[in-house]
Amino acid sequence: MIGQVLIAHPHPEALAAQLVETGHVVTTVSSRKGLLRALAGQPVHLALLSTLLDEGEGLAALEEIHILKPDLPVLVATAPGGDNDAAVALRRGAADCIRLPCTPAELLARVERLLAAAMVSGESLTTHDILGPDGRPRPVFHRSRAMAQAIDTLLRVAPSRSTVLILGESGVGKELFARSIHFNSPRRDGPWVPLNCTAIPETMIESEMFGHERGAFTGAVNRVPGKFELAHGGTIFLDEIGDMSPSAQMKLLRVLEDRQVMRVGGIRPVHVDIRLIAATNCDLEERRRRGEFREDLFYRLNVVTLRVPSLRARSDDIPELIDHFLADVLAANHLPPRRLEPEARAMLQNYRWPGNVRELKNLLESLALTVPGPDITAQDLPLHIQAAPSQGMSIEGLRAGICLMDAEKELIRVTMEHVRGNRARAAGLLRISVRTLQRKLHRYGLTTTGRRAAG
Repeated sequence: MIGQVLIAHPHPEALAAQLVETGHVVTTVSSRKGLLRALAGQPVHLALLSTLLDEGEGLAALEEIHILKPDLPVLVATAPGGDNDAAVALRRGAADCIRLPCTPAELLARVERLLAAAMVSGESLTTHDILGPDGRPRPVFHRSRAMAQAIDTLLRVAPSRSTVLILGESGVGKELFARSIHFNSPRRDGPWVPLNCTAIPETMIESEMFGHERGAFTGAVNRVPGKFELAHGGTIFLDEIGDMSPSAQMKLLRVLEDRQVMRVGGIRPVHVDIRLIAATNCDLEERRRRGEFREDLFYRLNVVTLRVPSLRARSDDIPELIDHFLADVLAANHLPPRRLEPEARAMLQNYRWPGNVRELKNLLESLALTVPGPDITAQDLPLHIQAAPSQGMSIEGLRAGICLMDAEKELIRVTMEHVRGNRARAAGLLRISVRTLQRKLHRYGLTTTGRRAAG
């Protein structure tokens, strides 16, 4: 997506050269006054604002940009160590943030993604940066109302000290939301300590959480602090807390009540100053009702609830997620551009994604690395995605009183036309083997059905 980009940076030449080389129309300014003059005097699709502008006061221009151009997306460029600047910029309405220096591919991907969103008629795409596992901000897209509500809750609760319970299916990004809460909180400079409650044997969970003294058990040759001690002054994130054993639940409750931990084998409690964020993909309320999760602990955790929607509940975000993940993997692996053909894109949009965002990301990485040509086609997608039911598929020939054989024939005919003669996809939709489908095609005289549409 080519657009008119305004770069406001003390030394904008290198950034401008990277964008001009790819066809963008670029205007550069090196001061806040120049930025405001340029905004008032010419059309702009995207502003790239450096926090280094005017001796580090660049963020002060954000509010003025919003007054002059309320709908203009602003990509804020921060310097190394500017995580706090990124958090402030996002709270003030920046569309995205990028840390400089960065690779040309990363810059181009961010710019073109925001330009594409800005030029979609009648719609707006918002991104919010969260701290990823590599310590770098990564965008969360929320064109959909479901994700916008989750982001709104995140921004409201992040500055507080409250415990947060994050709910959502596996793969929706619960840990990324938890990181974002920490990143946007007053504790951002303190430790971030994650602990997956299902990844540790039950016999070791107490030692992992609270630490142990030397000699507390066989193999305990040194004193080891637990995750709660390591999180002192920061945030501890307990993932999949719904799978925690009853014994560990009881000990966790005591920590939350007293803000003290007792190391295994210890005799003196240790004070801890932590913020707790917990997450689960199970129905914690139902487990509480069945007596599988302590009621008192449930209410201790359920101070603020943040629900991360599934990907199928935010299907409006899928096109931007596709472009973002594809651009990221291409840039990370120094690969040439890849184009996702419209039919393949439509299949990805239609698929229900039981593995959510994680499944989509992994699939696009696999396609980018394994498809030999520049175009990713529908035939390159896994068969289970090719065979996913289409919302537009209908069977008009079925009616009350039709015999079972005629109904089966009509079902197979419509399915073959829908998949353009692709027997593997048709068999997947019909939940039968390809061999069974071939036999039925011969029986009903449908062996060429759908092939004309494919040609």
